[in-house]
Amino acid sequence: MRITVRLAVAVALVLAASGAHAQFRSPQVAIVSSNLQAVFTSAGQTVNVTTDQRAAQSFQGINVGLPGSLTFAVRNVRGPQWGLAAYDFVATTPVLHELLPGGAPPGWYSLVTYRSGPERLIISLFDASSIIQGSTTYLGVDPLLQGFAVAADPAGTQYSDDSRNPGQQPRILLFRGTGPFAGDAWLCVELDGDQDFDDAVYRLEFFAPTSTRRDSWGRLKQLYR
Repeated sequence: MRITVRLAVAVALVLAASGAHAQFRSPQVAIVSSNLQAVFTSAGQTVNVTTDQRAAQSFQGINVGLPGSLTFAVRNVRGPQWGLAAYDFVATTPVLHELLPGGAPPGWYSLVTYRSGPERLIISLFDASSIIQGSTTYLGVDPLLQGFAVAADPAGTQYSDDSRNPGQQPRILLFRGTGPFAGDAWLCVELDGDQDFDDAVYRLEFFAPTSTRRDSWGRLKQLYR
């Protein structure tokens, strides 16, 4: 598929922002308990949850090793009852676009793809055997203007943009993957107010862009088996 001028410019902007979006949060958010650290340790990650929080609150700011990638898988690592959504980072009243449903069986994941002509977001859900279970398309979605959110009762919706949360408090922390997950991103969510940020944990597995040809769903699925 030929990349349009708009998409090419978007990718260039992400590449140009690689230095600006690589910083750590300052100050780092205080985390209570060792539970989140244990999640990373058990996954073989050399991540220090008290010092490695990234200053990224939107898709554009993630820049995790594969800048310009517009396809990624979403896996629910902890807290499977909660789903992950994307929203327009600059909208006054943003609409949530579900990336991965809450309550999905173990091993299920979604493949998230941004396309242009027209601009759209495609969500494909797969079971643990990488068999597709359904697909949803959202039109008019700009990949550079997307944040992440978790809707949870009774906590309400928690946003990756701190300013949208009550008291402008951080509720979603982002970490870069290491070792076997280098190039990925981890989203760690605080829902019940105890500041442990382990209530829900998602891993975003990024797929590198490959020139202008279209990759088949079969080839993409093979990457995440």
